[in-house]
Amino acid sequence: MKKTTTTAKTPALTTKASTSPKAVVKTAAKEAPSTTPVTKAPPVVPVTPVETTLETPAAKTTKTSAKPKPVKKAPVVNTEPVASVPAITMHDRIGLTAGAIWHYLAEQGSTSVVKLVNAIPEQEDVIQRSIGWLAMEGKITFAVVDYLEVIVLKD
Repeated sequence: MKKTTTTAKTPALTTKASTSPKAVVKTAAKEAPSTTPVTKAPPVVPVTPVETTLETPAAKTTKTSAKPKPVKKAPVVNTEPVASVPAITMHDRIGLTAGAIWHYLAEQGSTSVVKLVNAIPEQEDVIQRSIGWLAMEGKITFAVVDYLEVIVLKD
């Protein structure tokens, strides 16, 4: 018998083999799919969606812990102010507040100290010092009306 070169084709690759025709038949038989019994797949049953009910927040009961969780603080990005404002000294604050009191008394007339403290947007101690400033300059006088101390501008 002669040796011949044949090409055996497999599904994945092609190889050259130098074998006899009987060997080719044997390898082809090995590569052939075996006949196995076919089992039937179970029938496909369509699935219907199941309806679910959502609980309302009022009906839902949850356990609450006695301690609240700590709040996370945001990181500080820039500690320096973007625009710097010149600091006003206490002497200047008292002087500016004294001017605001003088203008308020010129518009409103005699006013109680309590009403003046509520009307001017400044700390009470600064307002009291400003009243003293105006009194030392002789711009205002004090009077008692119905057991209430009032401040009056001098003419």
